Amino acid sequence: LMDGCMPDDEFASYFNDVPYKHRAVDMQQCNSGGFIDDLENTTTVISTAADCGESAYQSDETDDCEGVTTTKYGEW
Repeated sequence: LMDGCMPDDEFASYFNDVPYKHRAVDMQQCNSGGFIDDLENTTTVISTAADCGESAYQSDETDDCEGVTTTKYGEW
C-alpha cells in the first residue's frame, strides 16, 4: 500500500481471517496505533510506530553492508 490507504477495519477484516495460535504485529506506518483496537486480543502482541493521530517518519539515508548509501527505512 505504498502511498495508498486502507482503513483499519478493512485491514483487520482480512488480517483476522488468517489462522494463528499466537501472533506478533509490528506496524510502522503513520496512524498505526489506530489499528490496535481492531487487532488486539489475548493471543496478539502489537507494536506500532505512531499513535492513531500521529505521523511516522522515514529515517535518514544509511550505509548498507556494501558501503552504498541507498537505504531509507522507518524506525521507532
